[in-house]
Amino acid sequence: MGAPLKIDGLGKMGAAGTSRTEDRTKFLSFYADEAIVKGNTVALSLADTEPANGWGNHILIADSGNALNMHAIGIAVEAIASGAVGIVQVAGVCEVAMCSADTLADDGQHGMLVCQQNAPGELELYDTSAAPAAGGDTLPLGILIDFGTDATADSTVFLLNPANL
Repeated sequence: MGAPLKIDGLGKMGAAGTSRTEDRTKFLSFYADEAIVKGNTVALSLADTEPANGWGNHILIADSGNALNMHAIGIAVEAIASGAVGIVQVAGVCEVAMCSADTLADDGQHGMLVCQQNAPGELELYDTSAAPAAGGDTLPLGILIDFGTDATADSTVFLLNPANL
């Protein structure tokens, strides 16, 4: 019989080997089809004309009012110039998310689902009662851990990787 397989993602830490930790983060690189600010929610660029580097390789700032980029797939962890390649976090604990105070506040909303809604590039509470193309039909991107400052890349969310990237 071989060595046991590590299937839960948790690794032994510390001298005693009793602590277990895993942040389950995942980062991917994409071409930016516009300038993107650190902390913005981003979506795949799904125009009907194939992008220069193929579908699924280009991103735009997520905007619930635009069917081509309404479903956020992750958070830009750095500023990305238009046409440049940049890093996007799609899963795990993200500490640079940009959230909107439109529906989020510092108290009482920890553990709530968040998604792209009204403010392009910012997370808000997931609300299925909202109208289509106004956030009611967007995919939840994560779970709020800590709301920082409105429209600033300082909130913490657990990203759910809704596009299974």
